[in-house]
Amino acid sequence: MLNPKLEYESMELTDKEALIAAKRLLHQICLLRHLMLRMCLVLILCSCLRLILYIYNISLYNITNTLAQWYRY
Repeated sequence: MLNPKLEYESMELTDKEALIAAKRLLHQICLLRHLMLRMCLVLILCSCLRLILYIYNISLYNITNTLAQWYRY
């Protein structure tokens, strides 16, 4: 079994390695943030499209009924 203190000391990072690791982590966080923003934008656009189609179908239904009533008379 290894000495726990020796294991801990061997895992220590130099300042340069820590800076590189921090930059990589920040980059990954930024990529995740951009992905989440894109997903939210797509969700909002899809919701707006569904609302527009819903309104359009209702108005199209009303127009069809109005035209049908005109042809009856």
